[in-house]
Amino acid sequence: MPFTITRDLARARLPAALPPRLRERAPLLRGAGSVTLVLFRGAEVIGSREVAKALARLGPPPAGLVVAGPNFTAEAQALLAGVPAELLTEGEFFWTDQSFNTIRQL
Repeated sequence: MPFTITRDLARARLPAALPPRLRERAPLLRGAGSVTLVLFRGAEVIGSREVAKALARLGPPPAGLVVAGPNFTAEAQALLAGVPAELLTEGEFFWTDQSFNTIRQL
């Protein structure tokens, strides 16, 4: 699962750093100043394992953390709830790690 981490991104430049399908959701974010963006690309659903890898690479969560991607499993969202992060998703469909892995194996 490819992801990128962009640190010290001016909040005004955030929409340009997002793929088109997430750009329209950028105005939903709060605050001012710079952000650290963790952007997941590729798969339609991001699981907890991928989020854990990104958080480990990130280190101590900075203020102004924005995590963006297509969809996140409930477990991935729970991990992100443990850090002060704003979440941008393309959809609101409910997935669990197990339900997504089951579908992927079919």
